[in-house]
Amino acid sequence: MKKTGLTLLTAVLLAGCTSAPDQSAAENTTPLDGDPYTLYTDELNRENIPDSASYSVRCEYRFRFSDDTLSLYSMDGVLESDEANETAHLTQHIAANGLNSTMESYYYDDTLFNEYNGITYYENMTFANVKEIMLVPLKPYAFPEQLIETVSAVKDEEGNHIYTIVLNEQSRQDYFKNHYDFYGTASFDQAEVTYGSVRAVFSEEGRWLSETAEFTTNFVYEEQPIEATYTSEVSVFNHDATRITLSDELKKKHQTYVAAADIDTSQIADDTQYDDSPEETVSATFRKRLINRLGYEEIEGGAVRMIYNTNEGYTVDFTNKTFIYSNYSINYVYSWQGDLISMGACTYDFGKDLASSECKDSTIEKMKDVRNYLMMELYYCGLSLEDLQSENS
Repeated sequence: MKKTGLTLLTAVLLAGCTSAPDQSAAENTTPLDGDPYTLYTDELNRENIPDSASYSVRCEYRFRFSDDTLSLYSMDGVLESDEANETAHLTQHIAANGLNSTMESYYYDDTLFNEYNGITYYENMTFANVKEIMLVPLKPYAFPEQLIETVSAVKDEEGNHIYTIVLNEQSRQDYFKNHYDFYGTASFDQAEVTYGSVRAVFSEEGRWLSETAEFTTNFVYEEQPIEATYTSEVSVFNHDATRITLSDELKKKHQTYVAAADIDTSQIADDTQYDDSPEETVSATFRKRLINRLGYEEIEGGAVRMIYNTNEGYTVDFTNKTFIYSNYSINYVYSWQGDLISMGACTYDFGKDLASSECKDSTIEKMKDVRNYLMMELYYCGLSLEDLQSENS
């Protein structure tokens, strides 16, 4: 993948990409009928590409040295992409051995307006360049059959199609180097990619939903043998429903940014305004990052709340494991432990796709939106709904 400008340079120097969830956990799946590789290529040929979508990205390099010490480089971020209008909004949170960096950017009029650790600047680039900033491919790759060692195709309980591809020895080196390895480990002395796999998930209707990748590399750096494990995950959501808000006030602020070429790079420092490291539990990490990253405030009982538009708000109640969206006197209460939501007498069970008799179709649609609100807050905190639910399973 091509790296562009200061934005990519600083990301490469300071970071890498939070580890993906363990996909080896047992799943209730059944094999799909037919040849797995044929099914996979047929899936790709559907070309069900949305005009807009949002992408949650998490990735990690974990370096193990000869004395068994570890070095960690991780990144999590969200890209909201409106391809039809060529606008985008992205955030990244980067950790490199205790050094933290944050980035928030807007893209429009062929320009990326970026705030990186308090430094504000702009870069001219294409819409394709913006996607490369996320460092992980944002579309599935059509692997030629000769590159594949094994491929499996199964269907989960929700009807999603899951393809797990293990690359052969001949292909994994080049594929890792050209599509994932922004740190350049595959180019170091005696570099060998010893393992590579990609897991792609599609909805029953043919939408690409997610991809996880894992690669292991051995190499020598300054005469020291090192093993690097790379993992990444990208999830796609809000298909054809992602819109970028660009207010006049925001655009006026962007006019004060300077060109990237005029920045004194020595002024880019570690972002130490808060501790962003993971806590012992997913809930504790989520709570801390809601406060530090997103500006939530603590309220009585240990919950946290965000109020906006004077009449709307989000409340995350960790004691009762609920997310509450309030609008004036109306409250939608979503239980992530039970994966169900209620509003008044209406209750909807996401897992069973069942609603009580009091529910209107419009209410159920709003309930699905509320669940997505929580998912978005989790993504901005480098987590997922699956992470939160698995903690309480």
